[in-house]
Amino acid sequence: MHHHNGFDIATSDTIITTAPGIIEKVEYSSKLGKYIIINHQNGFKTKYGHFDKVLVFSGQLVLRGQPIGLPGSTGLSTGRHVHYEVWKVG
Repeated sequence: MHHHNGFDIATSDTIITTAPGIIEKVEYSSKLGKYIIINHQNGFKTKYGHFDKVLVFSGQLVLRGQPIGLPGSTGLSTGRHVHYEVWKVG
């Protein structure tokens, strides 16, 4: 088993933000598939992965509870879910 940061949450519901911030990155990686990083500008960032469809773009301001994507199974994944991490910057 490989080291794994964050939580995997099984869902088919639209993924929403947990706090307001600015979309810092919307990219694709072999592990997380389509993923998003949000800078909350208060010393915290969140990372969401495995999206089937992303509904936001880099540089966009998002509010708490705003839809950001549809869960999927992109990247290294065995089923539809969202990967979620919280980072404390510094």
